[in-house]
Amino acid sequence: MLRHVAPMLVLALWAGRVAAQSAEVSTKWIGGVQVQYNTTDVAGQPGAQFELRRARIGVELGAQDWITGKLDADIAAGSVVLKDVWVNLGMAPALQLRVGRFKRPFSAIALTGYSQLVMIERGVRIRGLPGDAVGEEYDLLNGSGYLGWDVGAAVHGSVGRTVRYSVGLFNGGDASKGPGAAAARLTWVPLAGRPLRLSAAASRQHVPGAGGTAWEADLEWGAFRRPGLRLVSEIMAGDNLASPAEGKGMRGAQVQAAWYAPARRSRVQGLELAGRVSFGDPDTDVHGDDGWLLTPGFAVYFFERDRMQVNWDVYVPSASASGRRSALIVQLQLVH
Repeated sequence: MLRHVAPMLVLALWAGRVAAQSAEVSTKWIGGVQVQYNTTDVAGQPGAQFELRRARIGVELGAQDWITGKLDADIAAGSVVLKDVWVNLGMAPALQLRVGRFKRPFSAIALTGYSQLVMIERGVRIRGLPGDAVGEEYDLLNGSGYLGWDVGAAVHGSVGRTVRYSVGLFNGGDASKGPGAAAARLTWVPLAGRPLRLSAAASRQHVPGAGGTAWEADLEWGAFRRPGLRLVSEIMAGDNLASPAEGKGMRGAQVQAAWYAPARRSRVQGLELAGRVSFGDPDTDVHGDDGWLLTPGFAVYFFERDRMQVNWDVYVPSASASGRRSALIVQLQLVH
């Protein structure tokens, strides 16, 4: 693992040296740790265990207020997994170019950073639950390859106060054949001074032997640690590429909501109640293969993004109530 981490450290130290020589260059170390205690009622699995969910380390770079970059990796599994590795040229607020490895501009839930998620997990993640038996909105998009990090380039920016856009071309599922995926996202902020955001997005993905498209629309209200209501909701439809030969169409929706209340205590800065309902249908031509994910939870905030969250995930397949599976997840997070 050291041979992978060493280049990151060398780059960061070099950037720090340059920053010391020029006020126009900035360097910022970033990192985060998430430790989980989770249970499962799936047969054949340990009933409870501890898990190092994420261990992130990286550096953010800037030059002359218009050139920025990021190098971020996850070392939780004992090996280095690159996440964000990109360079951004901010020629103007309305015209910027990002090149490297970053998330495709698709899905509000997927684009929310891991340290600011409403729930502990973006979708269903119950140990031992067979992936091919799950019908849940985020799991379907992720399993088809429409989400997550990819290598490519994107033009993005903000037009005035109300419009934001991003259009990108990526390698996709078969990088050996060159760019084979694309994604685009448009966001509208209709009310000045109000935390309401309306977005629509499309993602095109190619996998060996097949390709497909997914569409998505989402609504967000509020923000991380903003007192009161925070809402993240989205609906999606598209081609299910988990089994591309079958040409299945899928659909889904998810709503996450939380209420944050500041607390006037020295070691507890806030309390939050949260909940989620997520629905997914893997094949719109088949009856009874859909499922629901229900998650009540709460969080205790200690300082900035440092918090403890408790979620109870319950996955219920429509075809059989006896197939219900659940997991209690407790996560402690330190991110700066």
